[in-house]
Amino acid sequence: MGPAQQSGQTHVLSDEWTPLGLHRWRFTPPILWIDLHGEFLERDFDEYIGTYSKIFAANPNIGLIANTAQMKGTSPEVRRRIPVEIPNNGPSIPIALLGATLAVRTLITLVANGQRLLFRRELPIAFFSDEKAAQAWVLQRIAERARSQGSLSASR
Repeated sequence: MGPAQQSGQTHVLSDEWTPLGLHRWRFTPPILWIDLHGEFLERDFDEYIGTYSKIFAANPNIGLIANTAQMKGTSPEVRRRIPVEIPNNGPSIPIALLGATLAVRTLITLVANGQRLLFRRELPIAFFSDEKAAQAWVLQRIAERARSQGSLSASR
């Protein structure tokens, strides 16, 4: 079924799998799940950034679990755009990657290094082969971030 329809407009929050090119995503608060199949193209990246930005605006303390087992890489254009266009206003969200190949691990490590060098921010990224372990790790990081943000608010 996909995102809920209301008065002709699609709302971004959906706990059902929603197509994204050859890929798919769903949002089960506080986790954004993405299942990657084949190459992640520039049009996929554009749609993902729009979806992510809307979800993050409404739910800033989220995490991401990406199943990359069937991913075949990205175009050079996407690789250039990722470090610059991934929203970097605010704390980094935890990202767990499932089934990442060596090529995907290398790409993600380069993106994380780009974020660290360009924006002086660490990306909490971990690689997993087990979905339950990935989910537990993401939920723990989300809870830590909530506590950290609460203590920052209290000290102001």
